[in-house]
Amino acid sequence: MNFIETLMIPITISLLAYVCGLFSTARVLARTFRYLNITKVGSGHADTKNIYSHVSKTMGIVVGIVDIVKMYLFLYLIKYLLVSVIKRPELVADNLLFIYGFFLILGHCF
Repeated sequence: MNFIETLMIPITISLLAYVCGLFSTARVLARTFRYLNITKVGSGHADTKNIYSHVSKTMGIVVGIVDIVKMYLFLYLIKYLLVSVIKRPELVADNLLFIYGFFLILGHCF
């Protein structure tokens, strides 16, 4: 593949990682299991700490675990697709996986 394709695939994956990070686990679980808007409780942030402190310790732990598993599954799926399906193992080098994970965290925080 040429230089443009080699550059565009990691950029596209980084953007997908950012979008995946935007999915708010705390907001969804609070709305689904407690029928509450987490932004109106405690600090007003839709994060694990607010769920843990002001809703339920168990739900806070679950939200934390789901966020970690979400990140792991995304990176595992990207690695599997690029190595086994697309046959481009050079696009899942450790430094690129780190960048994809960084964009996941960036999306999660913002």
